[in-house]
Amino acid sequence: MKIIGLTGGIGSGKTTVANFFKELGIPVYIADVEAKQLMVRSKVIKRKLIALFGEDAYIDKQLNKPFIASKIFSNTDYLEKMNAIVHPKVASHFKRWLKKQDSPYVIKEAAIIFEH
Repeated sequence: MKIIGLTGGIGSGKTTVANFFKELGIPVYIADVEAKQLMVRSKVIKRKLIALFGEDAYIDKQLNKPFIASKIFSNTDYLEKMNAIVHPKVASHFKRWLKKQDSPYVIKEAAIIFEH
């Protein structure tokens, strides 16, 4: 099975192109969506993010996005540490998802394919 990478900057049309493939019945993995879901569902990620950012990282069992954003945009060290927590879990999740697909190729949409 081939993995086709779909990447580009904000507003470049990744989602639009991904939706075209979905309409054709091609499996599409949206890394950003999966990462956001994993940050809420994964006990390991939650524990590590709370250790990194403190208890304010989550409110009512949901990721406190404004709080996290304020931290990572004012301190790139936080961003790197958060990425080191989340990206490996997303990669593992993608591998599990891939095993469930029955298609000659799949699309992996991610803004930072080449960086990671």
